[in-house]
Amino acid sequence: MARPKGFEPDAALEKAITLFREKGYEAASMQEMVAATGLNCSSLYNTFGDKHTLFLAALELYITRQREEIVELLEPPTLRLSAVRTLLENIADRIAAEQGSCCLVAGTATELAERDEDVARIIRGQFNWMEETFRQLFAEAQRTGELNPARDTRALSRFLNSSILGLVVTGTTNRNRKVLQDIIDTTMIALR
Repeated sequence: MARPKGFEPDAALEKAITLFREKGYEAASMQEMVAATGLNCSSLYNTFGDKHTLFLAALELYITRQREEIVELLEPPTLRLSAVRTLLENIADRIAAEQGSCCLVAGTATELAERDEDVARIIRGQFNWMEETFRQLFAEAQRTGELNPARDTRALSRFLNSSILGLVVTGTTNRNRKVLQDIIDTTMIALR
């Protein structure tokens, strides 16, 4: 009979997420992962298989949490475009406060998606989910008269998705809140 795990896999994944956000996939070693999670190598390998599988599980958990936060921030009763501004402000506040870490999705897209099909599939899935979420939000804003009905909601959602990624990537090297605010303000002008 197999011995029960003495740890919670999601708790280990949360610690792995922190390390992958700080270092990226390639630079994070299994020795560092052992130290970060407090688990021994055999526990990590027995639960997740290898570093790549661990990374994919961590990325999936990160995306699940990210989606929950986005949905919560965009929920009515707030005006749709106000909710978009709140989302962007929230992202900028996190960027300004979190020294040395990057959004795992944006970091992974730039580090691995071009050469790792499993990662590319997951990242594409998240980008597609974000695009559709924003498209629905803009369609609702059109229905309520908040957004010009002539605007292309699909194009706007793609623009917003790209603006968020640009905000995050800019924040990896420049956490100046004024710089991030300029990006937010310009994005909001373009969305109207």
